[in-house]
Amino acid sequence: RRAAALVGRRRDLDELRGWVMDAPSRSWALTGEGGKGKTALAFEFVAAACQDAPRPLESILWMSAKQREFREGAVAEITPDFTDLESALDRILREYNWSEALGWELVAKKLTVLELLAKFPALIVLDDIDSAAEVLHFFEVDLSRTACKVLLTSRLLPFGWAKSSTQIRGLSGPEADQFIDSRLDRMGVKRGAFG
Repeated sequence: RRAAALVGRRRDLDELRGWVMDAPSRSWALTGEGGKGKTALAFEFVAAACQDAPRPLESILWMSAKQREFREGAVAEITPDFTDLESALDRILREYNWSEALGWELVAKKLTVLELLAKFPALIVLDDIDSAAEVLHFFEVDLSRTACKVLLTSRLLPFGWAKSSTQIRGLSGPEADQFIDSRLDRMGVKRGAFG
């Protein structure tokens, strides 16, 4: 299933491109109310970053803590990629084919993940971090010693992230009309059908 094209948000995408090219800046947050497009914006950004991510980034890891998503007009339960720090570390270990470490103690897993990400830096997206907030310290503080970039989506702005965040608001004006038209087209409904 192909994702709908992102409408609007060009300025937000430009801000994210500027961040990923700024070597010293390690973390960025997309914040705002649910349903405003944080995940869609992150997905669009990552799709573009696959083509032109700056060195030394070696890979992109998308990790979602979402437990529900809006799909085809209904809310569906989904299995999150991680729910706590250990499951987040396990996800990274699997992505780097380091499965022998999956049975290790948490401290050993953390050290191994830090070594892997220092050698092979990644752009890491933590989608819906609100559902697993205790993992934030590792990705914010511990990973800051590597060349990794961390992009998170959250309803709430994490403490101290005000200068490294984008507040996602609803669309208005022509962008809102364009969004509505794109969804009507997707559903095969003519614009005048609602009188």
